[in-house]
Amino acid sequence: METDLKISNKLKALRKASGLSTNQVCEHLKKCGYIIAPKTLYGYESGHRTPNADIFLELCSYYNCQDILFEFGYTDAPRKSLISSDASEIYSKYCELSKDGQNIIRNALGINENEMSEESTSFIPDTPEELESLYPPIEASNEKKNIS
Repeated sequence: METDLKISNKLKALRKASGLSTNQVCEHLKKCGYIIAPKTLYGYESGHRTPNADIFLELCSYYNCQDILFEFGYTDAPRKSLISSDASEIYSKYCELSKDGQNIIRNALGINENEMSEESTSFIPDTPEELESLYPPIEASNEKKNIS
C-alpha cells in the first residue's frame, strides 16, 4: 500500500509539474486509445485505483518522465541518457508523423529507404524509450533522491 501511495503521489506531482489539468490528460489518453474519466485519474493520483501498465507508461511518457525507476524511487541515481533531449524530442515528433510524413523527412535528409540495409531496418524503434533501450545505461553518481 505504501508503494501505491508513493506512485500515486508521484503521478500527481508529475502532472502538476507538467502544468496539465486532469481533463487535458484524459483527452491525451483518449487520443492514445485509453478512455478514462477525470475521476479515474483522480483515483490513480490518490492511491484508490491503480493504472494498468500501458496507461502508467503513457502517463509517464506524457509527463516527460525520463527515468521511471529513478523518478519513482526504485534506483538511487538516474541513468545517463546516450541521447540528447533535443534528439529525443525530434525522434518523438518523427514517430508521431504519418508514414508519408516520415518519408518526407527521410527524403529531406537524403535517406533513401530502399538503400537502407536489411540489418538497419530489422528493428526501427517506435519511441525514444525503445531507441534508448538499444543502449545499456551508463552508471551515474550514487546521489540519493528524496521522493516525497
